[in-house]
Amino acid sequence: MGRAVGSEFAVIGATGARLREIAGPDLYRRNAFRITGLPTDVDRRTVRQRRQQVTAALAVGADIDPPLSVRIEQDQAPALFDLLGDEPRRLVDELFWLWGAPGATCSCARLRHRDHDAAVRAHSQALDREASVGSLSSEELGELDQLWADAARRWKLVLRSTAFWDHVRHRITVLDDRRLGASAVDLLRDAVPATLVKPVVDLAVAAPDPARLAAHARRWPVPASVLEDQLEEATAPLFDRLGTLMGEAGAAPDRCRPIDTASVVHEHVMPALRRLDAIVPHERHRRTAAARDGAATLLNNCATFLLGQSGSTAAGQARQWLDSGHELAVGDETRRTIEQNRTELDEMVRVLQIFREQISALVAAGRTAQARKALRRLRREFGDSPVAGEIDQLLAGLSPWRPAVVRSPVWLPRLARRLAPVVGLAAVTGGLFLLWPSGTEAPATVPVFSDQVAANPPAGTCIATRELWDDRQATTTDACDDPHWGEVLGYPALSAVPSPYPGEDQVHSLSRFECGRLLAERGLRAERYAVAFAVADRAFWNDGAGRYENYATCVAHGRDGEPLPAGRVTIPDQPPREDVAVRMGLFSETLWANAPVGACVATRDSVEASSHDVPVVRCEQSHWAEILGYPMLYQPGSPWPGDEAVYAKALSACQGITSDMALPPEFTFWTIWPARDWWADPEQPIYATCLAHRTDDQSLTGSLT
Repeated sequence: MGRAVGSEFAVIGATGARLREIAGPDLYRRNAFRITGLPTDVDRRTVRQRRQQVTAALAVGADIDPPLSVRIEQDQAPALFDLLGDEPRRLVDELFWLWGAPGATCSCARLRHRDHDAAVRAHSQALDREASVGSLSSEELGELDQLWADAARRWKLVLRSTAFWDHVRHRITVLDDRRLGASAVDLLRDAVPATLVKPVVDLAVAAPDPARLAAHARRWPVPASVLEDQLEEATAPLFDRLGTLMGEAGAAPDRCRPIDTASVVHEHVMPALRRLDAIVPHERHRRTAAARDGAATLLNNCATFLLGQSGSTAAGQARQWLDSGHELAVGDETRRTIEQNRTELDEMVRVLQIFREQISALVAAGRTAQARKALRRLRREFGDSPVAGEIDQLLAGLSPWRPAVVRSPVWLPRLARRLAPVVGLAAVTGGLFLLWPSGTEAPATVPVFSDQVAANPPAGTCIATRELWDDRQATTTDACDDPHWGEVLGYPALSAVPSPYPGEDQVHSLSRFECGRLLAERGLRAERYAVAFAVADRAFWNDGAGRYENYATCVAHGRDGEPLPAGRVTIPDQPPREDVAVRMGLFSETLWANAPVGACVATRDSVEASSHDVPVVRCEQSHWAEILGYPMLYQPGSPWPGDEAVYAKALSACQGITSDMALPPEFTFWTIWPARDWWADPEQPIYATCLAHRTDDQSLTGSLT
């Protein structure tokens, strides 16, 4: 009839109020006739008699005969029987309970009563069984779904039946109330379908599996516009919650906290969007489409922010967020923007892969100096940008006795343009000079990596050439009077003697950390100086049967590869600086490049800015979090399982570590997990990083392990 305007119900007055009151999962359970046991065509006299009987029994605590279907308190009885005496409200309860009771006075064909009652029974049974859906077997759930379908089919036939509405007109005549005029049937014809579908709408919004019940809702005999309006109204709180979540995540790029945003998006925003799409799909509801675009924009903006903040260290996370944003995006403009950003990122990776291959080829051919020269040229191109620091790390990591791992730094789109002339460098590097010409006379040498530290020359010993260091040899100390390649910083212990071998990755992480500490303690700035180290492998590790003292030899050298000036830059007798930190990674592409397990991270802000460059300290210093481990999640070459599976497995792995160590209750854990691009390399270790910190993020001293 088209009378509903601005409301899900077209009925006004007492009838409309009762429809609104019962619309929901308790549609039949709250029916006055069902509770009292009275037939729907009961006369006023019988209602009064039943009222007196029930009221008297409740007053003295006696049994009611016949018993009520729902237990009620004494003070609830008056309202219940008042409803049966209020014809406009009573009519609503008549519609939603059984007509074919014995002794029915209506002259309608019994077949019509039977069809109506079958619809009521199927619908009420579906609602009753839905209350315990969590305990149903798959077979029982299939029966329940069939019951829902049967209820919708039966009500559809009833509402289309002329006999049904003739019965309603008959009951209006019998009730004889002036408030129930001739137009009441037309008003009910509009409102009853909306009342019938409201229970399954409410259940869908609250259900763990909303798609199942939302599908049932769309089978009911209700106009599509009415149903979709009901669904949007029912999901309004979920939309509001989603808006709050996105606000907390930081929709503005300058307020985006990468780690926090990732947690909010994966734990809360994505599940909320999936629930909304199951109930009010974005193809039909503009509000859902707008919410998806809003989340996609958030991910795109934060990916851009991460790249601008952290350079190539953010490439994996940025790609992961851009991929997730592209899956969410609905609007053409949003999708185009994200596609353009992904294309630019892919192009940078492609160009830088070529550059990496060229550099790796130089290293593999023993032309490490030429590789350093190419990196230094790229370093000059980027000045003080985040990429410059990463190139510095690559320069420091070129070690001939350890296979060089040269990873491609990813930066903003200008990188691809700047790299173009540099990539071709490998073809013309034959003219690049070596640090020491081949005609230079090699000085006398002594070893700097004996089984016992005491057999080595003291800290401050100078090493004339890089080639001598490659053989783990040092010149005599008087070579410090001339320009030289490096100086021995010291021989820090890596573990007790004897002790079990902690693994190659941990040994090299400890060596990099302890050597970096010595550099900082000597007051040598990491921007100017780098450290190289030598350490024994498993075969020589002293686990009780060897002589090696489980230490590393640390050497300081110029970061740019140029010789150090005459005279020592290290002063071994100078009091070391205290509370120093070493800049290291927590999520590198190789485990040995990370900070060691058992070390501590100085500040939370540094982790949020970049998990690849954080200040790492000994745990006796003031710190924010302790590094618990790097648990492996998948075997290299495993198929990509999806963002949510990776995130869940990383959380579980870190939770397992904290459970084994009985983390104190005032502590929680922080997880870093790999993005999809880690699966591109079949040999890439796929792991998580686990940190422990106080729940209030306050600083602490001392180790948890």
